[in-house]
Amino acid sequence: MDTVIIGKRWGEVNNTKALGSDPDNAKDLGSSGKPVVAISMCACGIPCRYHAKTHKMGRRLYKEKKVAKLREKYELLPVCPEIMGGLPTPRPACFTTWDDDGNPIVEVRGLKNGKREFRTEEYIRGSNWVLWLCKEFGVKAAYLMKDSPACDADNGVCGRLLRENNIIVRKL
Repeated sequence: MDTVIIGKRWGEVNNTKALGSDPDNAKDLGSSGKPVVAISMCACGIPCRYHAKTHKMGRRLYKEKKVAKLREKYELLPVCPEIMGGLPTPRPACFTTWDDDGNPIVEVRGLKNGKREFRTEEYIRGSNWVLWLCKEFGVKAAYLMKDSPACDADNGVCGRLLRENNIIVRKL
């Protein structure tokens, strides 16, 4: 199963020419001169997760201490592949699986009566935008939320795409 988005296959970024930039010549654009790292927007306290809340099972999602520690060393570039792919907040919870060719399949969780809905296109679109931003800002590492269908370093659509493009993905 090939996943094709706007004439491009999984993992191919085609946004750069339209915006007049060249990711191969990306420079560190951090205003402080610090290296730029990507970080999950929800880890910064923004209620962009599927449930539009800042807490999960009674625990605060804002990783205040971790974010503060990262800010000492880096310029932070908050990203949310789901939002950047056009999904609303709140939205149905999803899960990610992978086909035999290594392409993602993102399915809405918990539908009744055997119905199936997919959000693969939105997740790929948003992940490609995150990759484009990372190239544009010279990002070499990303700190992403674990257990997210988009951001998880091992099973998330964006986490895998960044790793495949030589960006180090660390779990938050």
